[in-house]
Amino acid sequence: MGQRQGELASITKAVRIADVAFERILCLVAPGIRERDLAAELEYQMNVLGSERPAFESAVVSGWRSAMPHGLPSSKKLEKGDFVNV
Repeated sequence: MGQRQGELASITKAVRIADVAFERILCLVAPGIRERDLAAELEYQMNVLGSERPAFESAVVSGWRSAMPHGLPSSKKLEKGDFVNV
C-alpha cells in the first residue's frame, strides 16, 4: 500500500469512528446536559471505537454559543430549543 493509499485509509477510519461516536451520543442531546459532558462522552466514544486521541478539543457549543465555530465546551446546560454544534 502506497503512502497516499495509507493516508486515505487512515482518514476513512477516522471518519467512520467520528460518525459512529456521533450517532452514539445523539440520545444524550437533551435539555439539562452540559456542553462539556457531551464533549467528554463524544471523546470517550471515539476512544472506545479505536481513536488514538482527538486531533483537537471537541467544540461542543449550544444556544447563543453555537455561533462560536471554534468555541470550547463550557458548563452551560443545553436548553429546550437550543441549536447545538458538535
